[in-house]
Amino acid sequence: MQKFLKYIIMLLIVLSSNTVYSVMPGVKNKLLIVVILLLITYLYLQISSKNDKVKKSLLLPIIVMGLILPTYILVHSSMWNMSTLVSFVAIFIIESLFLVIFSLSADRDWLKILVNLISSYAFLSFIFYILGTLLNLISATGTVTLLWGASRNITSYFNLYFETQNIYFLGYNMPRNSGFFVEAPVFGLVLALAVSVEVLILNKAFSKRIALLLITLATTFSLSGFLIVFVTYVLFFFKSTSYKENGSLIRILTIISFIFVAIITLIFIIIPAFNEKLNTTSGSLRLDDFTAGFKSWRLHPLVGNGLNNIEVISRFMESPQRFTYVNGQPFYNAGLANSITPIISDGGILLSLLYFLPLVLGLKEKKFRSFTIVLIMSLFIAIYQYTPILIMFLALIQSRQVGRINVE
Repeated sequence: MQKFLKYIIMLLIVLSSNTVYSVMPGVKNKLLIVVILLLITYLYLQISSKNDKVKKSLLLPIIVMGLILPTYILVHSSMWNMSTLVSFVAIFIIESLFLVIFSLSADRDWLKILVNLISSYAFLSFIFYILGTLLNLISATGTVTLLWGASRNITSYFNLYFETQNIYFLGYNMPRNSGFFVEAPVFGLVLALAVSVEVLILNKAFSKRIALLLITLATTFSLSGFLIVFVTYVLFFFKSTSYKENGSLIRILTIISFIFVAIITLIFIIIPAFNEKLNTTSGSLRLDDFTAGFKSWRLHPLVGNGLNNIEVISRFMESPQRFTYVNGQPFYNAGLANSITPIISDGGILLSLLYFLPLVLGLKEKKFRSFTIVLIMSLFIAIYQYTPILIMFLALIQSRQVGRINVE
């Protein structure tokens, strides 16, 4: 029963994190409420079956959240609607519940289930991408209205896979594999994080699941995803102890070989791709996001400008490349491509503490230090600040450190 609940909970965590389904009106809140109810059910079963006791120290971050959230809500009371308020409160309730659960049960089981689900869907999306999108051997079954940025209709395959984006690659207009996510970079992020979990926390340098995740990642054409994977393996190399068992000469040759491969990869693949990205519309907008975010944060550095207040950030956006066309109609692209900008602009120092404090604790915990570095990096290159999957990871990386605090 408990394992079944874990699978359902993790599936809903993924489905409510910037998927085509989660941006449909009213759907995300329903998913979050179901997740909360299932987490409470799991926690009850866990405590009652094993007579586990919740550590008093776990109350500390929950109390901090209990002080920060009401203060933030009251400061920006005039800006809330019921839907946004429910979603905002729900994700931090989910963090509190996961914090307790990870302190009581083996986090490896939860993470294995997460990677299993993501890799299983990666295989399904890859089939649809090859046989449907590229070869047209599977026919589309309809269209769905995507409410992400500019509202537009996207092609659907049985409501399991959607076509949302193309990219110019080597002179060709190539479709990107978005899976059931709102855009390909989001799918790339989820795939890359799954690789990072498998490598840095579950300690598997390579597996069939990783191969499947990397092959699918290639179909998203997501540079951000590959940057996360690259950093993941660099960190894994330096945290791995397997090479220490060899003689000193072999160890030195191994390190030199790795550094050589890393430098070649940086010079001939990563840096050229990054430079090309900066010379494109996407790269220009990314830099504009950071400057606009910093300027908007300075308006109210302590309490921020309010949740999802893109209007304030857009006042400071200056890139002329934000003017574009969607479906033949003029469109101003005020969308963001990182999570740091909305975190500091929306929440100021007050709300940012709920993100930065867990990251600091994660850096202190040896088991999660490398993954925390990857998580910090992802906040600068991907937008998912209010998603359950990020909030769950924040609960994970702080669970051990919080559990060690002596409150007697």
